[in-house]
Amino acid sequence: MKLVKTILLLTLLASCAPPIIETELKPIGDFSLGHNLVVGDKMVKGPLSRDGDPDIITAAVKDAIGARLSKYDGDKRYHVITRIDAYTLGRTGIPLIFSPQTALVINVSIWDDLAQKRLNEEPVQLVILENTNKRNVLGSGIGQTKQQQIKSIAESAAYQIEDWMRKQHTENGWFNPAVDVPLFDVISLNKDRATPSDDVVLPVPLVDAE
Repeated sequence: MKLVKTILLLTLLASCAPPIIETELKPIGDFSLGHNLVVGDKMVKGPLSRDGDPDIITAAVKDAIGARLSKYDGDKRYHVITRIDAYTLGRTGIPLIFSPQTALVINVSIWDDLAQKRLNEEPVQLVILENTNKRNVLGSGIGQTKQQQIKSIAESAAYQIEDWMRKQHTENGWFNPAVDVPLFDVISLNKDRATPSDDVVLPVPLVDAE
C-alpha cells in the first residue's frame, strides 16, 4: 500500500523528468554488459493508471536496457538485474489541471560476473518519470497511446540506470580496475527486492564463454 501511495503522489504532483539528451558515447570504466535480467512478476498498477500488461512492460524495459548498455565494450562483464515494482500509465486528463503522469518504480543491482558478487549491498530504488517532449508536455495520457507510453518510460528507465551507473563509477570507483571496490555475496538475493522469486536462476558466469 505504501508503494501505491508513493507512486500516486509522484504521478499527481511531480513534473516530467528532463528530456533524454544523447551525447558522445564515453566508456563507463571497464563495463561491458553481461546478463540483462528484468523481472516484473510482482509489479502493481498504480491508482488512476491505464491497464498495462506486465509482460509487455517487462519486455520493453529489457529491450531498452539492452539497447542502451550493450554499446559499451569494456574488458569486464557485469550483470544488470532490474525488478519492476510498480507502474502508472497516465490516463487522459484535463490539460494544465489534472494530467496523471506515467511512471515506473524499479530496483536495480549490478553483479560482477567474474566474482559472482554484487557491487551494491542493497538494490537501489529508482523512480522513473516520463521525459518532457512535445508529445507529453501536458501528460503522456493526452498525447500518446499506451504502447508509446510504455516504450517511452522504458527508454527513460534505461537512461536513468545508465546515469546512476556512471555516477557510481565517478563517485565510488565502480567499473575501475584500479579501485578495490567492496563486493557483496549474492547468497541472500532471493530475499531482496531485486530478485523475482525463490526459483530464480542466478546469472551464469560468462568468463569462460568466449
